[in-house]
Amino acid sequence: MTNNDIIRKIGRILYGENWMRPLSRALECDEKQVRRWGSDEAQARNRIVERCFDLLLDHESQVQHAVKEIIAQIKSPQGADL
Repeated sequence: MTNNDIIRKIGRILYGENWMRPLSRALECDEKQVRRWGSDEAQARNRIVERCFDLLLDHESQVQHAVKEIIAQIKSPQGADL
């Protein structure tokens, strides 16, 4: 798997099929550059992949937190009506 493959995979996981613009905003880089990585016109550097991975880990943390909150709500007496 190349750096560009990893970026495409992370981009789709985080933002869906139209991932390039939101990823460029999250990385604070030119959308054209993200498009070049997406089309393999340029190879992304390791530091960009690391930044993308950090975004993915942050997203994972947010999802885990939300899941815990939802489980607590469902299991609480007030959540019994859900």
